[in-house]
Amino acid sequence: MARIKKVLVKRTEYTKITIPGDLLLYIIACIAAGIESTLFQNPKILTAYYTAGTAAKTALSDAIDNYTLFPIKANMDIVLDKMALVIIWLDGYSDQVETISNLPANRTTREEAATNITISHLSPQKLVSSSKGDPDTPVFTAKNNGDGVIGMEVTNGTAYKPSNIVFVAVEIPFNADKFVPPAVVSIVDGQVIVQCSVGVITSLLTLSGKGKKPQFKTLKTGVSFAIYAYAMNGNDQISGLSAPVTVRM
Repeated sequence: MARIKKVLVKRTEYTKITIPGDLLLYIIACIAAGIESTLFQNPKILTAYYTAGTAAKTALSDAIDNYTLFPIKANMDIVLDKMALVIIWLDGYSDQVETISNLPANRTTREEAATNITISHLSPQKLVSSSKGDPDTPVFTAKNNGDGVIGMEVTNGTAYKPSNIVFVAVEIPFNADKFVPPAVVSIVDGQVIVQCSVGVITSLLTLSGKGKKPQFKTLKTGVSFAIYAYAMNGNDQISGLSAPVTVRM
């Protein structure tokens, strides 16, 4: 399975804040979001850490109030020092949010990790589209559901999410008087090739998105079909062809 690249916090979202009041509002929102979220509340991020954040917030708030009453350079220097204290806390908060948001138990895609980060009131770095690589070969079951319907179910697991899965149903030829070899199915340059000494029914079905239980419909009854599958991430990233699953109609 391809490794999912870690999604990071966009730290310039807060490190470039120059207005003390804006930074104060930012840390207040982060503390509130973290404490209220099941992803980031204690013990995932300890209550003691949020207490330290509250202390940094209070120190900045008091410094702003003091400068408002006595707007001298020395008091502005104190405001800047407390802003730096808030940044230190936010950096530590970002470290923990990144780790938690990217845990396999909390995300199956980079998009989901980015969503987790937004829950904390932090912002994720922009997701850069990248190649998913060749997907694993699909593993599936198939059964006769009656009335010319064959139902398949992909069993690779919840983390298995190729862009498309293509199923191929190929009739297994039968002649009571002599043996007829089954069709040979292969993938050549991204194309399905079916070779057989006699004419056989062939049907293709593409599964896109999150569904895992597609169906072939209106297939010929009274015969058997071999069901194959392969997965795709784009046109050039293709898995191997699965072993066939035989279904009697």
